[in-house]
Amino acid sequence: DMSGRLEVSIIAIDDAIVQRGLRPPSLVKIDVEGAEIDVLGGMKETLRRHRPKVIYEVDDATRDGLDRKARQIAELLTAAGYALNSLPASYGNGEWRVYQAL
Repeated sequence: DMSGRLEVSIIAIDDAIVQRGLRPPSLVKIDVEGAEIDVLGGMKETLRRHRPKVIYEVDDATRDGLDRKARQIAELLTAAGYALNSLPASYGNGEWRVYQAL
C-alpha cells in the first residue's frame, strides 16, 4: 500500500522543444490516466508543425465517460489534420473500459 505526496515539475512539450532546445518527437505515446487533453493541449504546435505519430490510450469506468473522452481527443486530433485508427482491444471483458488508437 503506497500513499503520500510527491511533487514534480512539468513542462509542455511545445515549451520543452523551444526552451530546452529539444528535438521534436517523431512518436508520442500518451497513457496519462485522464490528462490526455492536457498533454495534447501542450503540444498543439508540435502536432501542427512536426506531425509526430501519436498513440494514445483512454480509459474510464463507464462507457459514456470513455466515449466522451475519446470523442474530445478525436476532435482535437482531427482538427490538427490527423486521421485516427483504432487498435484492437488488448484488455479482457473487465469492468474498466479502455480505448486505444494510433
